[in-house]
Amino acid sequence: MRGTFDVDRKETVEKVLSQTEIAARKVTSLNKKVINADYATKHDLPTSYSRDERKLYQRIITVIDTFFNEEPETAEKLREAIKSELSVKKK
Repeated sequence: MRGTFDVDRKETVEKVLSQTEIAARKVTSLNKKVINADYATKHDLPTSYSRDERKLYQRIITVIDTFFNEEPETAEKLREAIKSELSVKKK
């Protein structure tokens, strides 16, 4: 009985370890994406935005990435939502 328990425990530990390694690789990849993000706002916003508006946009994106450095998926969603909102044609 003890041998079966030990084998089950070992399998459980190995499964959790494998899942943890996969999750760690995913987080590392997302963190690198945030850190290496291209902040060239000329690709993000329409040309109708002024230089000052683009600089402000860049500062907002930088703050988001700094604030959500532990949650790169949230940072990415916020960046995309802001880009989407700002890309609507200005009146």
